[in-house]
Amino acid sequence: MNAKNEVLLVHRVNTATSFANAHVFPGGNLDASQDGESFELCAIRETFEETGLLLTKQPVNKTLDLKSIREEIHSGKLQFVDWLNKENISVDTGMTN
Repeated sequence: MNAKNEVLLVHRVNTATSFANAHVFPGGNLDASQDGESFELCAIRETFEETGLLLTKQPVNKTLDLKSIREEIHSGKLQFVDWLNKENISVDTGMTN
C-alpha cells in the first residue's frame, strides 16, 4: 500500500473576523461543555462543525440530517457528546485504549 500525506484545510470567508480569506486547519476552542477535557474530541467536533466530516469507528446512520445536527452543535443547542451517546456513535481518535 502506498501511503501519502494528506492535509485537510478549510478556506475562511473574506468576512471572517480572523484569518479572513486564508486556508486553515479546522479548529477552534476547547469547550468544556462540549468536549470535557479531551483535545481529541474537540478536534473531531470542530472538524465536524466546520467541514461535515465525522471521524467515527463505524458507519453513521444515513437517515440522520447531519447538516441540521452540525448547526445545532455549532450554535450550542445540542451537546456533541450527548448526540454521540444518543446515536451510539464512537468517534475515532486514532488512539488505542
